[in-house]
Amino acid sequence: MDDIYQRSITDREGFFGEMAQDIIWHKPYSKVLDESDKYHKKWFPDGELSITYNAIDRHVDEGRGDDIAFYEYSAYTGCE
Repeated sequence: MDDIYQRSITDREGFFGEMAQDIIWHKPYSKVLDESDKYHKKWFPDGELSITYNAIDRHVDEGRGDDIAFYEYSAYTGCE
């Protein structure tokens, strides 16, 4: 895990560009990181995506709509 973290620090654009390939973009980005403003960096500045679609809908579209999305066991309440 440390090597993944180190790569995210030493090769930010390469690392996050690679990670972004696993996201469904409504409008693909052409640049990973825009550092033209010294104080306000922009990640994927011209890309457009839907967090809701990527978090929920795409999994239904991919045939996994009946899978459990989140499972929690509470040691405090003993409930599942």
